[in-house]
Amino acid sequence: MRLLQLYFQLRARDSGSIPRFFGQTLRGGLMDVLRRLVCVARRNECADCLLKLQCPYCRLMEPFAPPDSALSRRYATLPRPFVIKVPFDMHSCKRVKGHTATMPRRREVMRGDVLRCGIVLLDVTAHFAPYIIYAMEQFCSRGLGGGRIKFTLERVDAVARDGRKRKVYEAGRSTVSIGDDVLIPITTLCSAPEGNLRTVTVRFATPVRLDLDGKLVFPITFHALIRGIIQRLHALQAVYYSDERFDVAFGMVTPSELLELARSVSACDDNQLWIDLERYSSRQKTRLKMGGAIGSVTFASTDACQSLSPFMPLLKLATWLHVGKLTAMGLGELEVVAHNTT
Repeated sequence: MRLLQLYFQLRARDSGSIPRFFGQTLRGGLMDVLRRLVCVARRNECADCLLKLQCPYCRLMEPFAPPDSALSRRYATLPRPFVIKVPFDMHSCKRVKGHTATMPRRREVMRGDVLRCGIVLLDVTAHFAPYIIYAMEQFCSRGLGGGRIKFTLERVDAVARDGRKRKVYEAGRSTVSIGDDVLIPITTLCSAPEGNLRTVTVRFATPVRLDLDGKLVFPITFHALIRGIIQRLHALQAVYYSDERFDVAFGMVTPSELLELARSVSACDDNQLWIDLERYSSRQKTRLKMGGAIGSVTFASTDACQSLSPFMPLLKLATWLHVGKLTAMGLGELEVVAHNTT
């Protein structure tokens, strides 16, 4: 598995208000523009389309399992081969009761303001990056949010293997330059620190909506977090990388051994809050919940699990691939800081 991370720089052409958290708006806008761009069958539903297994729109936004595949029985919906990266303003969140928080639904932008967001593509769909960039350009011109605030897509950067950003597109160009150096192998992300890692701080950069066994998890324990990451990795492997092994993410131990170790890890500084967000589903014609855990929590080693180093490859992967539900709308992004290695 290799990953392509793109960063978009947008500049407002209008003044007005946009959703404060716009991950769902961005995903919906890209879906709409991309479908209009590539669909040749013009059907109302993609499930009956002859082209659904090759169509760029379906491959990205509504992936289908091949006929008679066990995947269709295993997963109600297949995981999307991308995650959206959008900023989440923690400073606008206010605790309202207990461990519950709220935030204003909209924010003001002025003409000339810069807005940044991004997308991470799996390498099996990285060749569709020009479609994504073109769709983003058209979406910006059409306008964001109910007020249709227009933006200009000024430039697109990709993260290279050396950690630096490479410009792959800028306004006015008719080409997208994506080389092999911006496809990041997960082996470079999965290095574990030497020595015994005593504490790790995990910050929920966007709301984490972790659903295990049909129940939303809050507060999120270390065991639940690791279990959620493993489940996500296994789902991506089953759908897109059935011929690959992801041993690099687990090191010298098995997933079940990691999960058993994770039960012993405790939280020593827990600042989690639950924030209720909503999105409007145009298909279901109703508002749907998309809340999750925000804040941060520091986990510490114990006598039963004396080092957190074996978990770092998984945690690092989750900073790119996110964890939990609605990752294609920007939820589930983590930031991880390791402390006290001995």
